[in-house]
Amino acid sequence: MDSDVIGISGSLRSDSTNTRLLESAVRLSIEGMTISITDLVGQLPLFSPDIDAETVDAVQAWTAQIRSCDAIIVSMPEYARGYPGALKRASISQSTLATVLETMSGIHVKGADCVIGLLGTSLDVDDIVADEDIRSTI
Repeated sequence: MDSDVIGISGSLRSDSTNTRLLESAVRLSIEGMTISITDLVGQLPLFSPDIDAETVDAVQAWTAQIRSCDAIIVSMPEYARGYPGALKRASISQSTLATVLETMSGIHVKGADCVIGLLGTSLDVDDIVADEDIRSTI
């Protein structure tokens, strides 16, 4: 059975370590798994109860992408034990993800989360893929 997976980067920086990690996951994905990295997180509006989210094109596209996939991989930095604003807007954080998935009849795979320490490194995608420890964790 083929699986469509959406990769979500928690950093909007063009040369983000989080995005490089997702790009590595794309290259390391198993046969039958397609991982697509979304760029919609940066287009989502800030939360406002005055905005009808259903009328915002980026929100509609985001919702369609998430509903159409079989799984989600989130790669995000941790800032002082918190999460980046872009992911808060997307309602994705480790503390709320299980609740969101449960509400949407999704499945949270406990123990599937991991920490890969790339802070302060200049590893590119080739370096990440070549590193046995990182590759086995991905």
